[in-house]
Amino acid sequence: MIAVIVALGLAAPTAAAAPSPYCATQNAIFKDRRAFVGLSDPYVEAGSARFRNCSFGRMAVNHIGIFRGGLSWAQTQYPSGQYAFGTFDRLVADLARHHIRFFPVLLDPPRWASTQPAAGTPQGVYPPARPAQFAAWTSACVRRYGPGGTFCRANPRLPYYPVKAWQVWNEPNIKTFWAPHTNPAAYVRLLRATSAAIKRVDRHAIVVTAGMRVRGCTRAAHGGSRPSRPMANKIRGWP
Repeated sequence: MIAVIVALGLAAPTAAAAPSPYCATQNAIFKDRRAFVGLSDPYVEAGSARFRNCSFGRMAVNHIGIFRGGLSWAQTQYPSGQYAFGTFDRLVADLARHHIRFFPVLLDPPRWASTQPAAGTPQGVYPPARPAQFAAWTSACVRRYGPGGTFCRANPRLPYYPVKAWQVWNEPNIKTFWAPHTNPAAYVRLLRATSAAIKRVDRHAIVVTAGMRVRGCTRAAHGGSRPSRPMANKIRGWP
């Protein structure tokens, strides 16, 4: 599978128009033989079910067959260890109805499993305290949404679109996503542990390294960070 991920902002439809032209294709399905172009939009993930389905319909008719979205550890596991995938089950189900594949970005550990200080206001996303613990959660995600997973078995009437590719984290070369300071070696340790965990559940799965912030963005907006050669060299050498 080759995916070109394009970050686009889809404007939310206004409440005044009825029916909304934005939702004219909400029931459309992706019909291309292969999914090549993808889209990432946090507003779609966080929006209402109607907005989400209207957006997926527009994606489908515009030949966009992959949706890249965050899969949050903090939103899917309680401190007791119990998993709660309901929010993402609804997202994956809506994507499947439109014949669009989900390309999840694995990130966002809960506070009880991260390196975030106990006191103070968090500034950015903190990495997990233990890569093995993050990897164990990842295994649960693959068992849920991967080929033959519990989600597919629980929803046999949905079109079969299991997750086949998993991205490990997002932009660890900026402090916004690896607080309080970037650490190339720590990211590679996380990547290795997570990749091994994914492959143990689905040996055919594609493991994708994190997207990196590129030169040219304003330094002030991202904690004064810029892409680092050590980060690139560390990732080049894995596993």
